[in-house]
Amino acid sequence: MSKHFLSKVPVHALLSRSDVNKGKRSWDINSPTFRHRAVMGLFGDIEGSPRKEANILFRLDRIPGQAPFFLVQSTIRPIARDVIAGMDVKEMNFPDLDPGQVVTFSVALNAVRRKSIQIDGARRTKIHPVPEDHDVEALENGETTITPWLQGKLSTALEEIQVVNHLRDILHDSGSGGVMTIQVDSIDGVAQVKDPIALKELLATGIGREKAYGCGLLSVRAV
Repeated sequence: MSKHFLSKVPVHALLSRSDVNKGKRSWDINSPTFRHRAVMGLFGDIEGSPRKEANILFRLDRIPGQAPFFLVQSTIRPIARDVIAGMDVKEMNFPDLDPGQVVTFSVALNAVRRKSIQIDGARRTKIHPVPEDHDVEALENGETTITPWLQGKLSTALEEIQVVNHLRDILHDSGSGGVMTIQVDSIDGVAQVKDPIALKELLATGIGREKAYGCGLLSVRAV
């Protein structure tokens, strides 16, 4: 498997960077455009799609007592590590785990369902957020809520999945280019390893859509 790097980047150190701002007076941490530009800008000029070429995955982590930071995983080392105050970069290996081993996990996902519909003869995509586990109406209607939805997403690699914390952020940009809205679900939980090889694949490639805006990164730790 390719070499991987894990970078911890304080958000406040990126909010004021001129090459990220690009003339914008101020950025908001809840801007999907800011998150994308701030993280991709750590790697300099990469031909093609920077996210795909360097297999960049990231998420916003909030740990009590610490300033918010981006956790960034990539197959190339960021070039901006010497100019970002408080940035920490290390080479990493994915953990070797056994079937049945208990792990804690953290993941950021775009927990939505997409359905194609016809409107005035044109095909449109309707997006519905996956209901939260405490959504009584969704449960009464037999809808799949966040825990069973996540169990399905991770089913090749993990089992006995339990959600401990779930935070849903709605990122929003608007301007001359239109409106962009991205839903990011940050989830912490406990599970058992089902297939160590499949788990390493998920750790390396990420899960689901909207990876360019901070979704898809999975981290696990043995208990």
